Amino acid sequence: TILRSTQDLYEIFSPCVFGAKNEMSFLACFDSKLKLLGVRKLSEGTPMGTDIGVRQIASAALALNATAVVLAHNHPSGIALPSMEDIVTTRRVAMALDGVGIELEDHIVVAGRDYVSLRDSNYYDPAVCRMMV
Repeated sequence: TILRSTQDLYEIFSPCVFGAKNEMSFLACFDSKLKLLGVRKLSEGTPMGTDIGVRQIASAALALNATAVVLAHNHPSGIALPSMEDIVTTRRVAMALDGVGIELEDHIVVAGRDYVSLRDSNYYDPAVCRMMV
């Protein structure tokens, strides 16, 4: 699978969280041509949240020799709107990954048949995060 659009990301992640009652986070790892190398489950929490650890993300990405990753999690509430914590976590993860040569391409929030790309919604800009490092 070669990543071509945000819809491709939804199609990768939606089966992972289908019917989930708790928040779960996943990482899709890609090579430099945005070919999918694999998807890893990072965490499962409560209906209200889940922890996403930078160390765990970096480890999963490095294990697959990824140069780019996309973070995703679900909102069991059915509302895909990212929280302020989602936005802050995205920027924190992007800056940390930049230090090991991995680009965070996007963060997708999935809620049933709806989803929001933080990048497409202008909550996350990789170029701005690189300048902040």
